[in-house]
Amino acid sequence: MENAQSARGLAIVTGASSGIGLELATIAASKGYDLIIAADEAKIGDMAIHFQDFGVSVQAVKADLSTIEGVDRLIEDIAADGRSVDLLMANAGAALARVSSTRILSKRAA
Repeated sequence: MENAQSARGLAIVTGASSGIGLELATIAASKGYDLIIAADEAKIGDMAIHFQDFGVSVQAVKADLSTIEGVDRLIEDIAADGRSVDLLMANAGAALARVSSTRILSKRAA
């Protein structure tokens, strides 16, 4: 029997501490997706607490996604979750956005 967390979809939202990313994460949480949220601001931890009010599991990752190191940190946290990614909403790390999405998807497929 699956537990509630594994039965829910997983959404990855970058830039989730404010603006469009915050709104995207709010929508995903309201639709019942567990979240891995990322931003380069410390307040991403506060946002995780906010999203838990929707009854979903939330992991906050403080990382600068304009760097390879930040992208790798997010990838490691996604891999550690062990589930497939159902939604990937890349709203941060514009300089490496194409690389970030490609690295996330290729590492998950491996």
